[in-house]
Amino acid sequence: MIETAIYFLTIIGLAFFTGLVVKTADYLEDTKKEKNKFKLVFIGTVYGLLIFLMAYYFPIIAPICLGTVLGLILFGKIDKLSHRVATTLAILLTLILLPQAINILLAFFVTINILEEGFNDYFDKHKLKNKILHHFATSRPLLEISALIVSIILWQWEIFLAMIFFDIAYLTITKYENRKINEKSNKKRRK
Repeated sequence: MIETAIYFLTIIGLAFFTGLVVKTADYLEDTKKEKNKFKLVFIGTVYGLLIFLMAYYFPIIAPICLGTVLGLILFGKIDKLSHRVATTLAILLTLILLPQAINILLAFFVTINILEEGFNDYFDKHKLKNKILHHFATSRPLLEISALIVSIILWQWEIFLAMIFFDIAYLTITKYENRKINEKSNKKRRK
């Protein structure tokens, strides 16, 4: 019982921390806050290693970890230094040390991620008149829904938990960033 709790808490903690690091890398790259290439390579290395560690220690979640990374690469979304370092490291280490992660679930999650990116791009350009539907369409629900369905079918809740806690961390940093951006905008308006 205690081992099971530690097992799930480790997945949750690792997924959450990975989400924090990935979104921090996004923030540094997108806002050009960090121009030091060494720091960008460092954060990319950290998050590449985190993705690999999640896949290595919890092989059941390897397909969703790698499927998301490969889907982003195939869709052309990996365009910044830290992300290139992270994805290269995660994929190479997994191919070398965890070749069994290449399976049908990996192909499934790659496909889902590509579809999600395509839908997101489409709805970013073509706004739906119904705000609720538009928000749902742009909230990227396909990966979460597919993770839930796979978790139910396989009765492997690690997949869904990893996805949800990664997203919680990612969205937490996003809200923090948005608040900082809004504060800066408000300060500029006051001047």
